[in-house]
Amino acid sequence: MAWINNAIKICRITLALAGLSGCASSVATLQSRSAGVIGVPPEQVQISDMRTDSSSTYYIATVGKSSYACVAEGGTLKFFQLGMTNPPSCSKR
Repeated sequence: MAWINNAIKICRITLALAGLSGCASSVATLQSRSAGVIGVPPEQVQISDMRTDSSSTYYIATVGKSSYACVAEGGTLKFFQLGMTNPPSCSKR
């Protein structure tokens, strides 16, 4: 019975850490992934207005005078996908 309690504790700690570190979203990662979708080099992409919930990261990617509203997978769900994520979805504003 003690091993079950320990397993439950480990699962809770793992899920808590995933929630803290699993967001899609260092700025460098968002720049790189958005650049691939938009079709420009990562150094041309500026990231702003970033917010994250439990499953997605929302942000604005700006390239020159154009800006894009983007959504990237992240949050706790990324942990369950073992790092496998789709490219962000970006639409011109």
